[in-house]
Amino acid sequence: MADETENEAELSVLRGAAAAAFPHFPYTSADVGGKRWFVATQMSDLPGAAPDHKKLFQWAYLGGWQGTLARMVKNEYWGERLFVLTNYIQQTFARLLRECKVYVHGDGPGGDGDMVVFNTGLVTRTSVEAGVVGGHVIIGVLTRRPMGTADGKQWGFMVPARSREENTHADGVFVTEADLVTKARFHGCPPPQPAVYTRTREDLVWSLDTDRAAVRVDESHLLDTRNNHFKRLPKKYHDMPRVTLSSLVKGAVSTALCELATNHRLAVPQYYRNTVQLLLPLCLEHTERADVALVMRRDTDTSGTEHYTVKTWLRLSWAYLNARLLAPVDQAWLREGLRMESEATKGATQDDMPEFAHLSRSGAGETPVAKTSLYVCAHTCACVTSPQKRARGAV
Repeated sequence: MADETENEAELSVLRGAAAAAFPHFPYTSADVGGKRWFVATQMSDLPGAAPDHKKLFQWAYLGGWQGTLARMVKNEYWGERLFVLTNYIQQTFARLLRECKVYVHGDGPGGDGDMVVFNTGLVTRTSVEAGVVGGHVIIGVLTRRPMGTADGKQWGFMVPARSREENTHADGVFVTEADLVTKARFHGCPPPQPAVYTRTREDLVWSLDTDRAAVRVDESHLLDTRNNHFKRLPKKYHDMPRVTLSSLVKGAVSTALCELATNHRLAVPQYYRNTVQLLLPLCLEHTERADVALVMRRDTDTSGTEHYTVKTWLRLSWAYLNARLLAPVDQAWLREGLRMESEATKGATQDDMPEFAHLSRSGAGETPVAKTSLYVCAHTCACVTSPQKRARGAV
């Protein structure tokens, strides 16, 4: 993809497919209560959404469900305090809105409603102890919270009550596609479709036939200390003489491309700013440990020649969040890099890692991120509203 603006023709195809999967798009027929299922295409279509609600966490309370969902899905590393899972749900929901795949049970866009459902893109694990067979698609269900809170958020994922008498939604935070069909409270909801980020295989994998000359590295941009991405390097490299650092970067890029020539799985696809890009490990000091993730973007020059452009790198934790949107991350260099970086940034603040600021904003009246550890804020992902709750491990 040549730029960071998604191909509108491709998006139109995805929306058309979503419409075909939804009976009587954009509405189903009204049920006994006068409400109907309809498709939401933007945040303002959701019940009770304010004009300034642009993200899921601004509209809904996102605390208390992460552990439940993590136990339902196949074994996977979701980061400390499950911050990767929280980010995954937020970003997946945003993508589904763009694709017309979020379903609301209510009066119509912006009107009253009682339920919002979407396909999480996750599947259940097999549990012999619980007698559960895996492979069922997990559906996220957002409902009105029984009681309002200081944050003013009236919606959230269903939280199990102590008894079914207290809460008719006590059978779980998330459900399966089968529940939508068999349980009357879902009012015959059509099964939501999963998010699709690309239909082009070449976006997701590196071709071994690609010539290394097709990778164009903008070294001067990479090493420009005025750019934000330069600060993503570990601090020990910030004051290194430019000549020395330039030599390290050249060597590390060359090594990564040599390995890529024989192992296409070294490149990890990520979704960022409406494009699919490839990530490579940049190992400046130890060949077995990545310092940052190099970003390769498919591009086309004025002559029509396709190539990859390298102009930036990402912190490993940020790269992991982007990559997990597409698929579970199997590559050891990125998995281990996330673990090590999480340990190394426990004392970091928002000023040190500004790209994670969006994960720490949870609404008015909450503890400012600059006064707390960014490690904690990023990993709770706007789900905990006070230091006291963090101390109790509320998330």
